[in-house]
Amino acid sequence: MISILKHRDTRKDFILKLKNSGENSIECQYLRKIMTNYKMKNQPPGIHQSTILKHAFQFSDTLECFKSFRYVCQSWKFAVETSKFCKPDGWRILLNLANKSTSNNYNAAQYPKIYNKILSSLKNLRIILHGNLITNFDSLAKLITSNMKKLKKIKIHKILIGDPWENLKIEQYETFVSTLLLNSKNSLIELQLPKFSLPMDVYFPNLIKICFGITHVTLPEFRNQFSKMLINLPELKIISIDDFFLIDDNLLHFIVNNYAENCIYSDHTFGIPIPVKMQSADDLSELLPINHQFIDHIVYLNVFIDLTDIHNWGWDQYQTIFQNLHNLKGILFTLMVGQDLREIDFFSEDDESNLEIFETIENFTMWKERIIFIKNLGIKILDHDKYKSKEIELSKNLRWRFRFV
Repeated sequence: MISILKHRDTRKDFILKLKNSGENSIECQYLRKIMTNYKMKNQPPGIHQSTILKHAFQFSDTLECFKSFRYVCQSWKFAVETSKFCKPDGWRILLNLANKSTSNNYNAAQYPKIYNKILSSLKNLRIILHGNLITNFDSLAKLITSNMKKLKKIKIHKILIGDPWENLKIEQYETFVSTLLLNSKNSLIELQLPKFSLPMDVYFPNLIKICFGITHVTLPEFRNQFSKMLINLPELKIISIDDFFLIDDNLLHFIVNNYAENCIYSDHTFGIPIPVKMQSADDLSELLPINHQFIDHIVYLNVFIDLTDIHNWGWDQYQTIFQNLHNLKGILFTLMVGQDLREIDFFSEDDESNLEIFETIENFTMWKERIIFIKNLGIKILDHDKYKSKEIELSKNLRWRFRFV
């Protein structure tokens, strides 16, 4: 019996014979009784339970939920429309609307109504300021602020090439950001803005991480807002500064002189002297005392290396450099292409694997000698996860920490 139902051709033949027998035939009546006994007509448990449906919809495409699933039945419609989706973050939806706006000359009142429901269902928002999104910023800003409230994460990026502020009125942008933040002041946990700016005297009780650009920010501007920001963000843990290489010199000195102990992490490969405890480096010569006034602050290093260019990037002086890093405890080695190396990679006995990574046995031998020297200084070779965990470890006694990215 089971083999007949499993095989496609015999199953089709069985169904055809049932159809030919008719609904009232003895055969159909017997089969109906069997199906009733096995409760095969009963709906699956939980098919109308909102909590189960909302959890399942989190693993589905948000647009598909609104365009398809919400039309299945009333309980599914309710579950879709009352869900808060972590993904997507709104960017592709907004970009699609921006492109439609340009071709159809929409205003805020003319967008398809379904987008009101979609945007109001999202927990997170990401915007990249460029192209049609700036062209249609006014209508899109109204649509966003009218529907996107109680957000968890807000990320507003600017493009690296060109200046989005040339085509975007700064007052218009600031009004949009202020309204957006006020809509989510009690729910927001992570915020990224292209320029340091927060509504004055607004309390954000749950904001943990803030990232902002430092370009064109003056010392008086920063000093005036920063102290108030710290008061209004009681749960703040991370302040991440973007575009740090463009920082004003006076502002840099202010941070170094007043918040040195909060300077924990930088993924810049030097160029700007800051007293961080976790530093990235691609040229070891930048770690010489003559080039870096804060080398005694460095506890952990992320060193970018070219395994085939073994004599450049300061490695001709590596012994002197590492001997002078008196407080260095650990290093993460990363290839220039971005791949992290583990300690075992420098001590493998598999010649084929060594050739794949180091290209020649001579290179492998040279790097092995360097790693042995470093380890003999008491410096540990860290993997990626161990290195990242050190940031939390170093800042455990701080209320908040700076990240320079």
